[in-house]
Amino acid sequence: MPYRKSRKSHYQLKDDFRLAHDREPNRVEIFKIGRCKELLDGNEQWVDDESRSRYERMIQLSTPSLDSESGSTPISVEEAFVSVMR
Repeated sequence: MPYRKSRKSHYQLKDDFRLAHDREPNRVEIFKIGRCKELLDGNEQWVDDESRSRYERMIQLSTPSLDSESGSTPISVEEAFVSVMR
């Protein structure tokens, strides 16, 4: 999959996130940081549609649904990452 942070390792991305937010990032956050650019106008620019689609699926799996009839139970962020990325 394409990656937007040309020469930064995942370890550097994690360190940068930790310094900015004073907490450890999860794998879904690292996935987004590496493949999505936050634009000044508030929009996001993804490296490709597949990355955006996978991120949205991870969020969908780990977020409780407002539709009580759906019957789907949210899973942890880690489980969502593993499920989507295999």
